[in-house]
Amino acid sequence: MELANVSIAITGATGFLGGYLVAGLRARGARVIAVVRDRAKAERLLPSTVELRVAELRDRAALARSFEGVDAVIANAAMISFLDPGLTMRTNVEGTRNVFEAITEAGVRRAIYISSTTVYPYSFASLDETSALRALKRAWFLTAYGISKAEAERIASRVAEEQDIALTTFRPCGITGPRDPLLIAAIERVMRAPITPFPAYAQIGVAHAADVTDAVARALARPEVARGKAYNLQGCTATLWQIADAWQRAGGRSPRLRLPIPMPIRLRYDDALVRRELGWQPRSLDAILEEAVRARDVSPG
Repeated sequence: MELANVSIAITGATGFLGGYLVAGLRARGARVIAVVRDRAKAERLLPSTVELRVAELRDRAALARSFEGVDAVIANAAMISFLDPGLTMRTNVEGTRNVFEAITEAGVRRAIYISSTTVYPYSFASLDETSALRALKRAWFLTAYGISKAEAERIASRVAEEQDIALTTFRPCGITGPRDPLLIAAIERVMRAPITPFPAYAQIGVAHAADVTDAVARALARPEVARGKAYNLQGCTATLWQIADAWQRAGGRSPRLRLPIPMPIRLRYDDALVRRELGWQPRSLDAILEEAVRARDVSPG
């Protein structure tokens, strides 16, 4: 999707998904402004040709200055702390409020909010975008992120409606890709042992960060379709056992024996809407794992 001459500010640009957003949108012709907390870190991680503007989520005035003159803002910055659920709540809820108030102050009329499928309460059923979100209530370490993202979505939607901002929200499931610090890193660690217990029956969604970026680009290119919409991004649906099989097929180091540990968890989020309306086609599980295996021993430099 071409975005030539569109200026886009991205919060959380030095994070895992943020790096893909920066690269993917620049490749589509967009002028990207990386809104970051730490300039030195950003200079290490991002190309020197990317414009940097410094602002923290708690500083609405600095955010507004960072958004001046842009056509769209991607609200991607968020955090999770398993040790301090209150910090997760404050950062994600108040940070999102500050971002969208800053978008309003800067006069920006297009926004993308990167949410998460954790906004839905756990269910064995497949959930679509009409399903109810988590209620705002006292959070503990396993629920704080989902509750905070659900409340942040409500804030973003309310401000967007009041201020006539064209908002699109994405709810990705397990975002991954080469050097993913969560799923890929965990698979690598577990699969090194000669004999390892391994979850069986646990089913999740896996979406490559580049495919999440593609969905964002498609929404930016088609605001007449995506305005006011929320889209699930389930990607590939697979059990953890199937993911380990795909890792082994790709040539990743694998144990001689995997001992199945029953874990009947089912995370299913219907993403038919984004496929139908925006033509989103995520890559296969094998393609994701093959790329991850190829990249695992290659130095980032």
